[in-house]
Amino acid sequence: MVQVGWKMLPATLLVITMVWLPATIVNSQQPQPARVDLSAGAIQQIAAFESAKARRTPAQRKISSRLIHAATIRRGEPVVGSVRANVVLDREGRTEVDLRADVTPEVLAAIVAVGGAVVNSQPAYRTIRASIPLTQIETIASLPDVSSIRPADRMMTNQRAAARVLDQPVTNKDNSTEGDVAHRAALARSLYGVTGSGVAIGVISDGVSSLAARQATGDLPSVTVLPGQAGSGDEGTAMLEIVYDLAPSSPLMFASALGGQAQFATNVQQLCAAGAKVIVDDIFYPGEAVFQDGIVAQGVNAAVGSGCVYFSSAGNSGNLDDGTSGVWEGDFAAAASSPPGVIGTTHAFSGGSSSNQLTTDPPFGITLQWSDKLGGSANDYDLYLFNSTLDVIYDVSNDVQDGDDAPSSSSTRPSSTMPPIGSSWSSPTARHDISI
Repeated sequence: MVQVGWKMLPATLLVITMVWLPATIVNSQQPQPARVDLSAGAIQQIAAFESAKARRTPAQRKISSRLIHAATIRRGEPVVGSVRANVVLDREGRTEVDLRADVTPEVLAAIVAVGGAVVNSQPAYRTIRASIPLTQIETIASLPDVSSIRPADRMMTNQRAAARVLDQPVTNKDNSTEGDVAHRAALARSLYGVTGSGVAIGVISDGVSSLAARQATGDLPSVTVLPGQAGSGDEGTAMLEIVYDLAPSSPLMFASALGGQAQFATNVQQLCAAGAKVIVDDIFYPGEAVFQDGIVAQGVNAAVGSGCVYFSSAGNSGNLDDGTSGVWEGDFAAAASSPPGVIGTTHAFSGGSSSNQLTTDPPFGITLQWSDKLGGSANDYDLYLFNSTLDVIYDVSNDVQDGDDAPSSSSTRPSSTMPPIGSSWSSPTARHDISI
């Protein structure tokens, strides 16, 4: 499946190509009549990117194309179209990345040796989050224990816009949640005499920056925060306030979901091990698997298997019936022919068109997934984002999938320098679908 998350870019167009590899079989619809709506310049740009991809070294084949293109730009070399270096660098020229690797002393030492820093490592999930100089990423990718390197996946909270900002101390409790009435929790406490006593509740969100201030106003009691996992931001504080209003006698616990999917999954399990009986989060990661249980879901499964009850906020990302969803899903439809010079097979959108116009602006970007096994994809999809006249490439995602890779690609919006945001609903399937 190709999945493109959230709302789409105004007057921009997507082009998806499928690079066929030897002995690769993909279930797709019957070939569709080709209707080439790409300009000659667009075709040349795609051909240039695909040609450069074919020349990548073994180490470069492990690296996200976004990092490769950013390194090219940083070296002052020309790039095709209007593709920009959509990665964030610190003052030392380092960028935060997620490695899929065996967590060995040698790999961790190599990261430090090139001027990098390890943010966290989770051996059980074969993941390392690290800050590495952009110029040294290829050095780390050349290590045999490293399978892939991608820009760090950034979490998002399913929060409403804040009604007000707390910019000075508050001396009285003034934040009782409306949910206490809406869910008739107050009535339940009165009728059944339950207050949550003895049932510890763990909250996972971004952070609890104003925890002490909220405790001082009486909005929160004592909260057990997992060591080193206070995070940053205050959505976690707000969630704890809601839980406290509904279950005022429940012991409260917190852990951040910052630091990547593996850290998130680990914190779920650690909250359960620390005594939480109920755990709730309001987090999603763009790279979470759509068609199977990914890292976070595996952590949740482990916690549930240990006796914890888990809840996650559904969010408010729109729906198909009301025309507010930014997700499209369907089978890969191979075009009967691809534009001359383009390697691989172009996906045929409605009517056989080689592109699909997007008319609504997403806040961050576009994520594409398909239904291959995690860490085992040999179906190599590339995603191109053009301007409305189909003559300039805004962004491209052409990572290599050759049998041991993630079945996903992602693209940033033209005006964004932040990592792209996608969808995180699980929909297991045996088909090779695409969805936008």
